[in-house]
Amino acid sequence: MLHPYLTQGGPLMWPLLACSVALTAALAERCWAHATRRRGGGRSMEPAARPGIHPFFWEVPPQIGLLGTVIGLIQIFRGGLGPEAFGRGVGVACITTVFGLGIALVARSADHLLVGWAAGHSAKSVAPRSPAVKPTSAPTLPPPATA
Repeated sequence: MLHPYLTQGGPLMWPLLACSVALTAALAERCWAHATRRRGGGRSMEPAARPGIHPFFWEVPPQIGLLGTVIGLIQIFRGGLGPEAFGRGVGVACITTVFGLGIALVARSADHLLVGWAAGHSAKSVAPRSPAVKPTSAPTLPPPATA
């Protein structure tokens, strides 16, 4: 299931795969540490002071994906504008970008949730609305002028 994407995306798909595996392990560890802390009354043996995911996971994979985009574009121009070379190049460009951004999106969302859970709040209450901002009704338009 994943193999066609790995082959179409080129050599930079392997570091992206490693990032996604490491992110999965980090998410499992953070969830386990949070559950242990909850059950243990706040005492846990976790070494990390920050409850979320390391920023590496939302900073580096998109950069790897963009590097794949550049490599794919180089392949397009180096191979001429024939349909086969063009298709391979666009495949590398798009697939690496999508995978890199997808990893970053999952990492950033999980970080937001984990930090919120660690603070004892739901994800909605991590960034509360400002009391000064109140929803207003839609403005009414004046009636059209008659001539």
